[in-house]
Amino acid sequence: VIAGSNEKNLRELKELVYDKGRALGTSENLLRYFWEVQLGAQLGYSFSSSHVLAYTLIAMLQLNLNTKYNPLYWLVAVLNANAGSIEVDEEAKKQDNDYGKVAKAVGDLTQQGIRVAPPLINTADYSFTPDIKNNQIIYSLKAIRGVNEQVTNVILEKRPFDSFEDFIERAVESTDVIKPTNVVQLIKAGVFSEFGNTREIMAKYIMSLISPKDKLNGQNLNRCINMGLFTEEWKDYVEIFNLRTTVNKQVHKKVTKPNDTLLRVKSEQINVLTNHLGSGIIVEYEGQDTIISKKELDKEYKIFIEPLIEHMNTEGFLKKYNQALFVEEWVQRTKGGTVEKWAMDSLTYYPDKHELDSVVEARYNISNFFELDENPEPLGYSKWNGREFPYYQIGTIMGTVIDKNNTKHTVTLLTKEGVVICKLYAGLYAHYNKTIKSNGVTVEDSWFKRGNLLLVNGYRRGEQWVVKKSKQQEHSISLITEVQEGGVLSLQNERVNL
Repeated sequence: VIAGSNEKNLRELKELVYDKGRALGTSENLLRYFWEVQLGAQLGYSFSSSHVLAYTLIAMLQLNLNTKYNPLYWLVAVLNANAGSIEVDEEAKKQDNDYGKVAKAVGDLTQQGIRVAPPLINTADYSFTPDIKNNQIIYSLKAIRGVNEQVTNVILEKRPFDSFEDFIERAVESTDVIKPTNVVQLIKAGVFSEFGNTREIMAKYIMSLISPKDKLNGQNLNRCINMGLFTEEWKDYVEIFNLRTTVNKQVHKKVTKPNDTLLRVKSEQINVLTNHLGSGIIVEYEGQDTIISKKELDKEYKIFIEPLIEHMNTEGFLKKYNQALFVEEWVQRTKGGTVEKWAMDSLTYYPDKHELDSVVEARYNISNFFELDENPEPLGYSKWNGREFPYYQIGTIMGTVIDKNNTKHTVTLLTKEGVVICKLYAGLYAHYNKTIKSNGVTVEDSWFKRGNLLLVNGYRRGEQWVVKKSKQQEHSISLITEVQEGGVLSLQNERVNL
């Protein structure tokens, strides 16, 4: 009624409110407060009647849904809207997932005691779905990071699957839609956990991506060296291999009779070469440099390196080489880490336990944000430029970065207890958020990259954590680089200094 009312209507409404209030025995002071504060405050921003009608209709629909249906349906609808996975029409289905919104929404639900179950390959759907029987929400297949609409549709079309191998055969190998990167993300999300241990399934899949060798030759030598597979006894062979690679680029000139390439070699290089390959490679001397024959160098090198090639083809070395191949592929595909970290990478939440669960909190004076006073009392006041500013007891919280806002200078942190918004002042935010590069190459990413683990100093103010360090502390934020056995943290306190 207030929205869209003219002056006459408002006068009549005021009289009506006062008449009804007096009839009920309401005091004049309370009536005045109700009209001037509760209702009067709205007069400056009220909407037109048509606008109010639409909002009222939506509010009534929402009220009806929450009254007559399980609240899970509404919560699922909100999750789907945030994820961009709701199936309203073709355009809606093409929306990109907003992982930051999903992470915060799921974190808030978990904090309220509502379980969000990880997606299983045979039961999860395109969107988030309510599981009323078990009072939980089942995570969306499409909301998995690195899984798009096409991949999701193939899964839904081909299932049910009897095993991980059945999935590979019918959904991956029979189509060109699902790529290795998609499969890795699905495994990280735990969608195949009904078929076995997630880590073992990952190992099985990574093994299928590599081509184990049963024979090695000189072309594999450089890779073996880079893998660090040779022991100290083979160091002379490695040195000659590397030196030959270097001097082959030092072309002096090409000759036709005989057909050869002459190489210019420095004095320190020729001493090493002739010590192992003999002096037959030398053609002439030119100043302090030596000119050698590439043809003779290759011939002597082939004889010299033969014992190393034979060693590379022993059963023990081949096994070591294939294991190194597996480790390389594993690190490249999975980025290492625990199953909990995999879940965060792919689902942006922890279905089971937080990867910081094992940390000894007392050692780092970690606080539970939600147990702290929303409006703490100041410890005192400091003066600057003629003004007084309160200062507070500084504490520490820890968690995983799930989102950031460059405009508001906030970082959303998923702690063990729930989602916390950390507020930074602009300069501090820019310091930790910047990507550090050298000659165009990234040396260090933003510390606010999703999935990073942080220790953050500050104090609670309302529903936010104000990032600040005390006079005794050197840093506001520390990057957790590793959680060691026994709950000990490896910390990086400073940004990379170029």
